[in-house]
Order: sequence, then C-alpha cells, then structure tokens
Amino acid sequence: MNSRFLIIHPGGIGDVLLALPAIRSLRRRYGVENGALVATRPIGEFLVLCQEIGRAFPIEARALSDVCGGTIQPESVLDEWLRTCGLAIAWMSDHDGQLSTTLSDRGVGQIIIGSPLTDPLRSIHQSDRILETLSALNLDPPSEQPLNIPEAAIIAGRKALNRAGVSGNHAYVVVHPGSGSVHKCCEPTLMADAIGWSYGKGLVPVLIGGPADHDSIGRVQARCPRIAPIITDAELTVIAGILKEAVLFIGHDSGMTHLSAALDVPSVACFGPTDEQRWSPRGTNVTVVKGKPCHCLTWDAVQRCSEKPCLTIPVCELISVCEARIA
Repeated sequence: MNSRFLIIHPGGIGDVLLALPAIRSLRRRYGVENGALVATRPIGEFLVLCQEIGRAFPIEARALSDVCGGTIQPESVLDEWLRTCGLAIAWMSDHDGQLSTTLSDRGVGQIIIGSPLTDPLRSIHQSDRILETLSALNLDPPSEQPLNIPEAAIIAGRKALNRAGVSGNHAYVVVHPGSGSVHKCCEPTLMADAIGWSYGKGLVPVLIGGPADHDSIGRVQARCPRIAPIITDAELTVIAGILKEAVLFIGHDSGMTHLSAALDVPSVACFGPTDEQRWSPRGTNVTVVKGKPCHCLTWDAVQRCSEKPCLTIPVCELISVCEARIA
C-alpha cells in the first residue's frame, strides 16, 4: 500500500487540535512527509510549520468542496496526491456518499469516513473518539510532546507584544475573554478580576482575540481597573508565539485554550455549559474550573438560559487556581 495519507478536517483550531493525537499516530506509522491535511488555510499552514503534517490543502482553495463534490481538476496537485494515496480519513459526515465515491475513483486504497460528533462511539473525550474511528488501523499510541513552533513564530509574537506596549523583560498573562459562542463565556467581571489579580502579582495581562471577540474584549476592558494591552486579529502563528512565552493563560472552551494547552503553557480553562469530560484540553499543565453542573439538555436550552449557573465561577476559586498554576 502506498504510504501517503490524507486527512480531511473542516473544523476550527480547537477541533483540529483535539485530533492531534490521531494525526500523530498516523504520522508515526507513515511519516510526516507522507501526510496531507485538508483544513482551513491558517490551520493547515500552522501545522505544516510545526511539522505535524507534511503538506496542507486549504479549504479556501476549494479543496474540500472539490473532494466532496467530485470536482477535483485532473492533474491538479490534489488529484496527484489522491492517486498516490493509500489511506484517506475524513472526520465528517458523507450523507450522499459523494466523498467516498470521489476517493474511490482516485484509487485510494483504504477510506475511513466518520464524524466523531455523531457516530456511535464508546469513548467519551473527543480526542479518544477520533482515535477510535481509526481502531481498524491498530496504530501505536500517540506521542504527547508539546507543539514545536518555529523560532520565527516566537519572534513574531515578541514583536506583536512590543507593538502592544509589552516590553521583553515583563512576565505576562494572556487572557482570552471570548469563545466560539457567547454562551460559553463567563461574566466579563470575572475576567476583569483576573486581570486585576495579574497586575497585583506584578504580571502584565494581555487580552487577545479574533474578529468575533471584539465585543467580549470591550466588555471586559470596561470593567478592568487599568487598561490592559490588547492584541486582536493576529495570525495563528503570531498568537502561538505570544502564548508560548506566557507565564499563564486564562480562557474559556475555545480554540485558543486548546492551543495554549497544546503548547504546554500553564492554562486555566473556564468551562460551561460544554462538558469538560468531552471537550476539555488535555495536558498536565491545564486546570478546568466551572460553576454548578449544567442542567440544559439541548443547545437551544443553553441559549435561552439567562442565569448561566454553570459559568458562575467564584472569583476566589479562579484566583486560587491561577495562583497554583504560576507556582
């Protein structure tokens, strides 16, 4: 069988990092240079830079729509890869069977298609569920070392910090007040209290966020005792460089929290209403804090819930965990 393999994962950075153990098991058997990933451009390019995968085919360049719709251009780079590919894995649904047909037509020897979100699997944690979809391959256990980002990313992170007013000799805490949904975010006063604690410890708090986090950052900043440096809309490699040298990261159930954990940065993750047993970042340097158990049975119920007891985390508990992490 040809040793080349292709992974299709259309999710965000947090979802893809939950698949990293499976990607590493595949890489361990077949070699990093033989692996390719269909994902969003920033994620694919980032994982190539980290040498987690050999090459990337960006969704933005129609890689996903072409392979799912059977419209791959003959003799294109993607077509050539598939025709020399022994294994293709898609962590998504294939309701009409077109994806499977396209891969078969290109001569892919073994095809595994399944969604860890909906398929009947025994495992609980998402990383384990993704690995379970590959059980027929009898792969070796994945390695657990942190993401190895290139020095250029760290330098880019330092430059971004300098532009935000954080000099190189200051220890800093990264705070990400946003998430993929406002319904996974604590009250802004909690993050503002964490920022106040950072200043009290002689640490510089740095707020980070993407395009969807501007409102969350504004609400937290309005409640802060002092104006904190802000870095928004930075490239993924720059964010990784910033995170790598932080003494602490504080966030919610978000891609940035998973990235921080994957970099082995001391991390505190505020969870709710999502289940930490299913979605929490893994690692010995991560602590999950949460409020009361969530009783909402559906996401619609979560959206209607105004009290959010699952996200009502006592500030003393959050600060205690932060103190333990920086110790």
